[in-house]
Amino acid sequence: MTGTQQNVFPVITLKYRKGNLIIKEGDYGISIYKINRGRS
Repeated sequence: MTGTQQNVFPVITLKYRKGNLIIKEGDYGISIYKINRGRS
C-alpha cells in the first residue's frame, strides 16, 4: 500500500471491579469495547 496513510489507534486495557458500570444502553461513545471476561 504505497502512498496511503493509515490511522492506527492504541489498544488500552482497563480492569473493573465487580459491580462497576462500564457502559449503559443509550450512551454516546467514540470508542469500541471488547469485553474479554465477565458476567452480568
